Amino acid sequence: MTTRERTLVDCVNRMDRAGGLEEVLRSLSSLPYVDASNVLAYLRALDSPTAVARTGWLLEQRAADWYVTDQALGELRGMLGKGPYYLTRSNEAGTWVPAWRLYLPHNSDDPARWVNE
Repeated sequence: MTTRERTLVDCVNRMDRAGGLEEVLRSLSSLPYVDASNVLAYLRALDSPTAVARTGWLLEQRAADWYVTDQALGELRGMLGKGPYYLTRSNEAGTWVPAWRLYLPHNSDDPARWVNE
């Protein structure tokens, strides 16, 4: 059995196994809410700064809709390593997101649009 929060982290962390970047972002953006404390707990157990960066970026995009606090986002930022990290496994360096030490793919308008549609 899994939780909504674990599914979110697993899908963001392994988009290649969950339908790809667009499918993951569009699907996850339809979640009505996310319990940030459960996300934090799972990310701590996972111990993957890349997963933290990817998940943190997504949570920040949906913070208002998912009731994610600035405190939770700050805790996630504290879990980051030196980076850089990449949103996709192809390590495509496009737009730099300094808060998450994360590179979005070259066409970075699309991921943000898919999350917020």
